Amino acid sequence: MEEVISREIFEELAHTGGIVFSPQEEEVLREEMNRQMDIIRLLEVIPLEDDLPPVIHGNPWPVDVRCPLRGDEWSPFPSPDEIIGQVPRIKDRYIVSPDVVHQTLLKGQD
Repeated sequence: MEEVISREIFEELAHTGGIVFSPQEEEVLREEMNRQMDIIRLLEVIPLEDDLPPVIHGNPWPVDVRCPLRGDEWSPFPSPDEIIGQVPRIKDRYIVSPDVVHQTLLKGQD
């Protein structure tokens, strides 16, 4: 098995995602990710026709089996102030999220 996802790459991915793994978890996950990359490499060598269209919807259901789509109707939340009052940071009644996953916000900061 070729190691495409090195320890350094895995640690950077975990850091970016704000996830902390034990050394054992890191090793198991990294090995599994590399196994998945091996499978992808095996799939890449399957010869396909150049004009083969991509399958973007999987296997479509027959028309007589499909559930009808529901109407797209707007329904306002009855008390938005309850939600807004729970978030750590707002600006002009919009929820402000951190730019970086691991950044910590303090309530009331703009």
